Amino acid sequence: MKAETKWAIIISILAFVLFNIENMLGLHTPENYKTWTRVDMTIGVAIFVVGYILMLREKRERDFGSLMTWKQGFWAGAITTLLLIPLSTLLVYIFIVYISPTFPVVFAEKNGMYDYNVDATGIFLTVYVITTILFGLVGSLIYPIFLKKSK
Repeated sequence: MKAETKWAIIISILAFVLFNIENMLGLHTPENYKTWTRVDMTIGVAIFVVGYILMLREKRERDFGSLMTWKQGFWAGAITTLLLIPLSTLLVYIFIVYISPTFPVVFAEKNGMYDYNVDATGIFLTVYVITTILFGLVGSLIYPIFLKKSK
């Protein structure tokens, strides 16, 4: 579980850094929302995919003696996802509450989900958690197919 924890922390921190860079570049504004979407979907997905692949490779080499079944890879990915959800959500919460509090409103407005009676921060965090779960489960199912090794 050492590799899963390590890579969940690394992926969470990289996602937090990405959000900060996007904010510094001015991508968290209504005018630059489309650019933010493209940047976040490419770099954010790359961070996630590369992080999971590196975690699975480390897990295979260090914990499984260079041999790993699909099932072992799936469970390593699932555990990483379970660790990633609270860690990354906490860092995103810190970001949207203390660093860029207007961004959830921009996100909600641009996605047609904003109403003055609705909490934009809650909407953004919900979408973020659901996306993390989906990416984590899909990655946990797919990446071990390519990284498994048997005798």
